[in-house]
Amino acid sequence: MIKHQIDLILKKFPDINILDENGLIKLKLFEKVVIEVDFRKFPKPPKLKIPIEIESIFGKPNKFLDTLINWNKNETKNVVDIIDELNKLLILYKEGDVLILKDLFFGLLQWAKDMHPKAVHAFLERNRKGIISEFLLSDRGISHVMDFYQGLRPSPRLDCSFHSHPDGNINPTIEELSFFVKYKVNIISANPYAKETTKCYNSYGKEIEFILV
Repeated sequence: MIKHQIDLILKKFPDINILDENGLIKLKLFEKVVIEVDFRKFPKPPKLKIPIEIESIFGKPNKFLDTLINWNKNETKNVVDIIDELNKLLILYKEGDVLILKDLFFGLLQWAKDMHPKAVHAFLERNRKGIISEFLLSDRGISHVMDFYQGLRPSPRLDCSFHSHPDGNINPTIEELSFFVKYKVNIISANPYAKETTKCYNSYGKEIEFILV
C-alpha cells in the first residue's frame, strides 16, 4: 500500500528524497520550496511540513488544502493528489494571481445574500502580503450605485472592489467597466452568491483567477 503511494508520487514528481520507505519523503517543488510528507500511518491523513514563508501566507496545510481537508470524505485517497494541489496553488501564487482571505470572501457572499434583492458594493483592501483581507463601504454611502463609484479614491492597498448582481448575470455592466479602470481587482458575485458564481476581473474587464487563503 505504501509502496503504491510512493510509486504514484514518483511518476508525477520524480525528484524526491525517500527518507523512510515506510512513507516519509522530502520533495522540492520549486528552488526554495522543499516540503516533507509523512504518510507512514496511511490511510490516515498525511502530515505535511512546508516552509514557514509559505505557511505564513496560506496557513497550515490541513486548513487550506481541500484534498487534505476532505481526506476522510473521499473514497479515493492518494498522497500525490495533496502534493499536486499544493504545487498548483504555488504556481498560481508565483504567477501573481489574486489572493483573497477565505473568511472575507464567504463573509462578502453572505452579505450579498442578506441584502438580496438589493445590490451591494464595497471597496476591498490588501494587507502587506498582498492578500485581500478588508472591506470598506463608500464614504458617500451606497443609496445609489453612482454614490459608490464616486466614493473613496484608490490607495496603494485599497485597489479592489466587490459587486453583487442580484439578477444572476456574472458579467460586468458597461457602468462597472468604466469604474474598473480605477482598480486592479474587481469581484462580481451573482445570485445565488456562491464561489461558482463569483468571478474576478482586472482593470480592463478581463477575467483573472483568484485563490482563497
